[in-house]
Amino acid sequence: EAQIFGCTRTDPLRDTLQQFAQSLQGCPVDTWFLSVAPPCNGTWAGVSCDGDGRVVGLNLSGMGCSGSLDLSMLSLLPLAVLDLSGNRFYHSGGSSQLQMQLLCSLRSFSFRGNMWMPELFNLTMWPSTLESLDLTGCNIYAGFDFRLLPASVHTLRLGSNFFTGTLDLADFPAKLQWLDLSSNQFSGLVPPASLPSSLAYVDLSRNLLVFAEGSFVTPALVYLDLSWNVAAYFNLSGLPRSVKIFRIASSQAFHLVDLAALPSGLTDLDLSGNLLIGDPIFDTTKLPRNLRRLVVSQNSYSCILDLASLPPDLAYADFGGNAFFGMLNLSALPRGLAELNLGSNWFGKTDLDLTGLPISLVSLTGRKNFLFGTLDLSDIPASLLTVDFSFCYFTRVVLSKSLFGGPARLLLDLRGNPFHCPLPPIPSWVKVDPCAGPTDPLAVMGQALRNFMAAVTSCAAVAASWQLGYPCLQPWVGLTCSPGPDGVAVPTELLLSPSLCGGHSAETSEAGFNFSALADLPLARLTLLHLSFFVGALPLGELPVTLQELTVR
Repeated sequence: EAQIFGCTRTDPLRDTLQQFAQSLQGCPVDTWFLSVAPPCNGTWAGVSCDGDGRVVGLNLSGMGCSGSLDLSMLSLLPLAVLDLSGNRFYHSGGSSQLQMQLLCSLRSFSFRGNMWMPELFNLTMWPSTLESLDLTGCNIYAGFDFRLLPASVHTLRLGSNFFTGTLDLADFPAKLQWLDLSSNQFSGLVPPASLPSSLAYVDLSRNLLVFAEGSFVTPALVYLDLSWNVAAYFNLSGLPRSVKIFRIASSQAFHLVDLAALPSGLTDLDLSGNLLIGDPIFDTTKLPRNLRRLVVSQNSYSCILDLASLPPDLAYADFGGNAFFGMLNLSALPRGLAELNLGSNWFGKTDLDLTGLPISLVSLTGRKNFLFGTLDLSDIPASLLTVDFSFCYFTRVVLSKSLFGGPARLLLDLRGNPFHCPLPPIPSWVKVDPCAGPTDPLAVMGQALRNFMAAVTSCAAVAASWQLGYPCLQPWVGLTCSPGPDGVAVPTELLLSPSLCGGHSAETSEAGFNFSALADLPLARLTLLHLSFFVGALPLGELPVTLQELTVR
């Protein structure tokens, strides 16, 4: 029987993959060395093959791999998909770069979330077959010439890097469908241009770009995010009619928004953090009726807001931080609404009854509005997890019995309201300040301060803020509070100046200032600046005995 020694049986696929694996560290690819089966039998981790037994896909995403990459080892494989995302690969230095162009069959490449590698990529040389490129979060510092991308590219994800340079929308491949350049350092004016006709997703948020009217012209656009750029001259009425999701938050937009001109199929609209203004009425009947998410918080709206005509499928609405006003009516909200923020506006209402809220509602915020009388929480939906009516002007609260006898299911914030004593039994986890009655010391001090302001004829801003609630429980303009001997905050400093009086000097009636009204207050500092028509004696004997500093200038 013949015996042949020194002969080695080889498998090109096995040899290529094992050679590549030897350059890696921490990868769970032991089967590549231990298995006697061929690579395409389904037991090799991350390896996929076609029907002809060729390795066409390699997926090592999130495997914790590290090491210096040399993709030229894989050039013998007809790879169509290569996913190395979520690992810790690095560049070993020198002038060598990943020779992407050697992977001549590659259609999809993902390197998302790997370490920063100086000059790792030659950003001008790509396989001509490339269709999808994902370099998100690789901390790459470079420019990017989009004109050098293969014409076949339809998906481009370059977000969360440090790419620089200007942006010309006409430079993108004609087949592009998905574009994510968010969180980079692209800058300058984006000139109007016709985008690829198939482009559906565009995210340019968090750059230094300036958008002009007509910047985006494409018939297929569905998602557009321009947030955290400069869009002062961008005309919202010029949005492509195909857009369903549009976000332009914190982009210095300051013009009037024509709600009726928005795309009718819009489902998600975020205009927050700008300087937008509106008509005398924010006419919610003009909003796209398919809208499910609406964010207009932190703008300059000062108009009536009609909550009864919101889009029927709306699930999230944020109107906070404006100056919307009108009588607050929560009885006709959309039935599927889950979150509603009306905080920091000018809504008014005496005796607010929350009966009839949508049973889907999870979060309701109405803090810092002009809401008085009774807050009735006796029949709120079981779905509610967060309710915030802090720093309003309620004097009475009615609670639901479901708040008692169980765990703290509902996060309820009622701080800063001048509730009258006695309060109903309140669970310890509810945030609420101590109550105050007509003879409560804070109520007495508040009335004394109002009596003092009654003689001041030109400081309406201060006087108005002192008409509601109690000092130290509400933010009273010009008044500073500090803990008293018993730890309870009391008024200790009073300041009147033109800046607090709407630009006017404080004027008094002929009788002069009513300093006797302050006699029993624990004031330590009193400052009166730029007084007008102050004639006569200053009755120091009528000032509080606690006063340590007096400034009249």
